[in-house]
Amino acid sequence: MPELIIEFYSEEIPADLQEWAAGHLEMMITKDFKEANLNYQKSESFWSPMRLSIILSGVHLKTLDISHEKRGPRLGSNRKAIEGFANNLGVSKNDLSIQNTSNGKFYFFTLNKKGLKSSVIIEKSIKNIIQNFPWKKSMRWGEGDIKWIRPLHNILCVFNGSPIKFNIENITTGNKTFGHRFMSKKVITIRSRKDYLTKLNNSNVLLKADERESNILREGNSIAKKNKLLFKPDLNLVKEVANLVEYPYVFLGKFDDSYLKLPREILELTMVKQQKYFPLYKLNGSLSSMFLAVANIKVNKESEIIEGNSRVIKARLSDAQYFYENDLRKGLTSYLDELSNIIFHRDLGSMQQKVERLSLICKNFSSNFSANVNTVLKSAKLAKADLCTEVVYEMPELQGIIGSIYAELEEFPVDVVTSIKEHYSPVGPSDNCPSIPESALVSFADKMDSLVGFLSIGLKPSGSKDPFGIRRACLGIIRIIVEKKIRLSLKTVIEDSIKSYGSQKFTLKYKNSLICSLATDFIYERFKFYLLEKNIPQDRIESVLSVEKNYDLYNSFQKIVNLHKFLSTEEGIKLISILKRVRRILYLEEKKVGTTYNGQVKKSLFKSFEETELYDACLKNSTLIENAIQAEQYEKALKYFQDIKIQLNNFFNNVLVNEKDLDIKTNRLNLLSLIRNSFAEYADFSLIDTGNESK
Repeated sequence: MPELIIEFYSEEIPADLQEWAAGHLEMMITKDFKEANLNYQKSESFWSPMRLSIILSGVHLKTLDISHEKRGPRLGSNRKAIEGFANNLGVSKNDLSIQNTSNGKFYFFTLNKKGLKSSVIIEKSIKNIIQNFPWKKSMRWGEGDIKWIRPLHNILCVFNGSPIKFNIENITTGNKTFGHRFMSKKVITIRSRKDYLTKLNNSNVLLKADERESNILREGNSIAKKNKLLFKPDLNLVKEVANLVEYPYVFLGKFDDSYLKLPREILELTMVKQQKYFPLYKLNGSLSSMFLAVANIKVNKESEIIEGNSRVIKARLSDAQYFYENDLRKGLTSYLDELSNIIFHRDLGSMQQKVERLSLICKNFSSNFSANVNTVLKSAKLAKADLCTEVVYEMPELQGIIGSIYAELEEFPVDVVTSIKEHYSPVGPSDNCPSIPESALVSFADKMDSLVGFLSIGLKPSGSKDPFGIRRACLGIIRIIVEKKIRLSLKTVIEDSIKSYGSQKFTLKYKNSLICSLATDFIYERFKFYLLEKNIPQDRIESVLSVEKNYDLYNSFQKIVNLHKFLSTEEGIKLISILKRVRRILYLEEKKVGTTYNGQVKKSLFKSFEETELYDACLKNSTLIENAIQAEQYEKALKYFQDIKIQLNNFFNNVLVNEKDLDIKTNRLNLLSLIRNSFAEYADFSLIDTGNESK
């Protein structure tokens, strides 16, 4: 079947846009084909720094012919109706035919539309892409009006072995492309997919990104092994570097051993973030002075590329050493006063004021975290000090880490060092929570202060935008509470945080009560997302949270997890179905009379053994259930619920609730209300979808 090969050849496309752009290119072309009814079997997209490509296999040579009949007025209709039908179709009355149907004879018109050649649709699609590609930023060059991410030099367009030629300004499409811009400048003629991939490969271009990544990993491991070193690459860096070159050539570089005196984190950041190098490690795990880099051309041992990279890394490390030594001479505590010069937010004051606020939270809730109050206050005071250091000014990614290194060198207690280092954690869903109570509390306080502060001045994130990282901070709060098993009232923490802003005389946009409501609602909404990502159904989450009143997030988490576990069993689903039946009966009857059934159950009105049996089971188990919930033994509480299932089943099978005698009916409804009350503190089971009944 015919193949279509399209390639847009340009100046270097930024590494982080290539895969996205290739995906959009494929989406736009296949959408155009679908709308034109042009069939194909398979599509593949490719990218490199200089080209975006798509290959479609099994493309039809033309779209299908279309024959479509349209029925008009009945035979014998007035002349205007018939002529109006014909005019709307752009034909005359003589072009209409008369056909006999089961409902009589009617005028018909048969529309025959010939299929279009594929080349026409392909040309139209490419022009559409050039005009409407959704680059976030694009540019013009020369005197033309074409806009692209970088100057566009060539468009390859080959269909069924032959070029499709047309002009877009000064670019003429055809069957030509180019090899590697430095190592193989010759023009290449393309006829097929195999031809395209093979000739590019022979011209020092690896079009498949995963092959470029594999080459980097393979060559890196080989070079490291020869030098008795360990290659532990960051896979995100491998992906990025693979999109900086059309054919990766891995080479070994080296910096002076004297720089190994610098902290490992500074060396790694300089190599990875600033230079896109891969650090190498000795067999004992310590950092080596050797590193791996990737070039776009072949590199020999005497290459100027190696020498040039060595000069660059030396300059970078020399600067880092200068900043580091300056910081050490001053000492970490000397930077505390400078925090007043760093603005947290123009409406929320300086970093020094933020430290004062989070210190207050740390002091008030140290017992909830089982944290040493002196240690946590010292940690909170020093946590932001490194923001004023020269190293963090140049390398902001190291905030917290540099502070902990300086604190350790100045012989602060180990828990203070750890707290400074970990107080930004967790920074994302895959990051670890702080390891000790003190660092967990400083992190919690820092995030809570930011959350309350930004919400109080009306900066709640909207849509996908979250410039201040409020959602990330909220997730950190939730994870710390859940993973560290922290017991506290979120509402109390939020109220204390609001008061701390008030004590600093900040003008907040809303009243304190509204800020508290906004913050608690925001946290609980994120909490629901957190649980949904753990594959807990929404109805089970809502059933527990709908009855929670104490703002104890970890307690809610325990209830929800145990309920989810219980409902993963067949017995659990059966019990919830029965409890929902209780709730539904009471709801319907209470709606009729406009009052709540919650009166005393009179044994004298029992007319059956099943009523007595259910009443005795309720009295026994309601106490056990209440005690288990109070003791937070939720698995046990759910088991006690299950112990009344047999009696409840027997009751429904043998007793008519809607008895004609009003006193007996009321007594039976009061009996059911005992059951409702016994589980009301745990969850609203009526919200749970058991899959076999409506609410």
